[in-house]
Amino acid sequence: MNHYSFEILNKLVSEIYPFTIEELKAYQDQLDFRWVSRNKNIHWSVPVLREFYTKWDWEGLEENLSVFKSLTIGLFFPDKVELPLCSCSRREDFCEDLYCSINANKLAFAKSLESTYPDLYIKIMMMCDSGFIDKEMIKAFYRTQNPDSILQFRVSL
Repeated sequence: MNHYSFEILNKLVSEIYPFTIEELKAYQDQLDFRWVSRNKNIHWSVPVLREFYTKWDWEGLEENLSVFKSLTIGLFFPDKVELPLCSCSRREDFCEDLYCSINANKLAFAKSLESTYPDLYIKIMMMCDSGFIDKEMIKAFYRTQNPDSILQFRVSL
């Protein structure tokens, strides 16, 4: 069995787990915001972005399909993100079309830990999607900083 460090699992959890704003606040000193910025499972909104304004990896947010589908961050944070110039047939001042080449290229080459830790990434993603990794397990993981609190299987009868 592989043994993974807290740091590696923290990066993966930061990218995959569907944190609420309350959980982001509770664990903000431990989360890796470079990877939280790439998390596609968070309910993205302007209040969430404002709350952690100084912590975000703005390039990661720009490459995040979930953020792209939720809001145009360049309208709300022009000091951090430029509006994407339209390069498609629409020829608008800026483009919100997913298939405009400027957006498609940016989103297609988004960084992810999936390529670095493919097996572990898929395991963590499946455990999050199934609800196996829940808020109590996340709480224990950040309280103890013990990787086994995420990777161990637990059974309740």
